[in-house]
Amino acid sequence: MPNHTLTLPKNTPQQPDARRHRVAWQAQRLLSEAASQLDDLVHLSARNQQQTWQRALHAVEQVSEKLAQVARPPQRSRRFPYSLDWRRKFAVLLRERREESGLSRQQLAERCKLSIGTIRNIETFRVNPELDTIERLLSVAELGLSIDDLERTEHHSARPSASVTPARADLRDR
Repeated sequence: MPNHTLTLPKNTPQQPDARRHRVAWQAQRLLSEAASQLDDLVHLSARNQQQTWQRALHAVEQVSEKLAQVARPPQRSRRFPYSLDWRRKFAVLLRERREESGLSRQQLAERCKLSIGTIRNIETFRVNPELDTIERLLSVAELGLSIDDLERTEHHSARPSASVTPARADLRDR
């Protein structure tokens, strides 16, 4: 099986704190919704339960205030301006490495906290993975993928094999 490598676009943002800021922003949004629900619960509860819900609401508000110190909204889009050829090479490389390491799509999805559908869609060229998704896949040690693998270029074409059709990929997941 040929070993395909990719060229990562040079304008890829490499900000180590960007993910922390984005995750804090997402958590703050969720806590804001939770605070709204808890406030409703305080008003809808019997008097003997209201104090408990008020304490919970206060705790949620305190955590939300701490998150506000770190939270930054994400960039409008975290997608690469990469070519279809780059996406195919990435998909083939991901599938090869996953199969070489003996991981099923389900196991890979669990390790990188993505859905099995996302893994399948990347491997079958249905989606353009966002930077966060690529970073999660790179973090799976069993795959042995690194930025260096994505930056190296190879001069032969990375045409998908006939076995990587969406219909066959769906059957492999079962």
